[in-house]
Amino acid sequence: MKIAVVGAGAWGTAVGILCARAKHRVTLITQFAEQAVMLKKLGENAEFLPGVPVPPEIEATADYGALSEQECIFLACPSKALPEVCQQLTGCSLDAESCFVSLCKGLQAERLALPSDVFHSFNFPNPFAVLSGPTHARDVALGHPTAVVVAAESEDMTRHLQRELRWPTVRLYRSQDVRGVELAGCLKNVYAIGAGMNDGLGYGENGKCAYLSCVLQEMTAVGQALGGKKRTFAGFSGLGDLMATCGGAWSRNRQFGEDWVRNQRPPAAAITVEGYVATQSFHLLCQQKQIQAPILESIYEILYKKLPVLTAVERILSRHPSQE
Repeated sequence: MKIAVVGAGAWGTAVGILCARAKHRVTLITQFAEQAVMLKKLGENAEFLPGVPVPPEIEATADYGALSEQECIFLACPSKALPEVCQQLTGCSLDAESCFVSLCKGLQAERLALPSDVFHSFNFPNPFAVLSGPTHARDVALGHPTAVVVAAESEDMTRHLQRELRWPTVRLYRSQDVRGVELAGCLKNVYAIGAGMNDGLGYGENGKCAYLSCVLQEMTAVGQALGGKKRTFAGFSGLGDLMATCGGAWSRNRQFGEDWVRNQRPPAAAITVEGYVATQSFHLLCQQKQIQAPILESIYEILYKKLPVLTAVERILSRHPSQE
């Protein structure tokens, strides 16, 4: 297949490497021409994925015109940049049969929109899918075993992607719950901030395991109320990604929560952490839909209303006892 990856961050680069290993013809679309030049010169993405060789057969360019003959286009930009990327795509001569696969895990804050909502708002005729799961970019790029889910409304499309991508170290499962997979990928970033706060407080494994057990139930309830299917949140995009993002030392969202506890103020990286923005977005959605989400609400009040972390912990622990 002719495959393009729009976005040359760590995850976009890792997906490009995966596709090249599977003998696909890969084009990596960078944000800036200078990034493409350096990637070719160094043979690695020194800024986002240092030390991992990028196969020389991958073509790197900042020219969106390279998308005109692609069979599959991965969208690997930050979720906040997706509207701008889609706007640029409208000026490209795209094949209507080319399929788009979103790798974005976040809400578009201004519209409280999922990546699929943003994509479809531009009225592209192309088929659309979402790929998600526990995917630390470096592990994937190094060829460590990984499992992910690809979701599309059409099962024929997911079967096609399973058959054609042929990633040797990544097991690809299929789903038709696009909304649930996207919601899970967004929500886990919010709850990873809370997991980091647990780490910052030094509460240990008991506290973290109790937190994650409660979070899985709440995340499932919120996701169902917003249109996802229950089983999705027990799968790779839900429980799997939740465990990875809440436990991984590499997780920016988890680290953000830990740094918050230690500094008692927003770390400098706040605007680049998907979970920080998603927390406010989901707070607004839960208010609009009258969804009860006490953990999410506590994280929101800590981040945006200056609620002391220990006060939030005490409040949650003092909730009325209930049946498991």
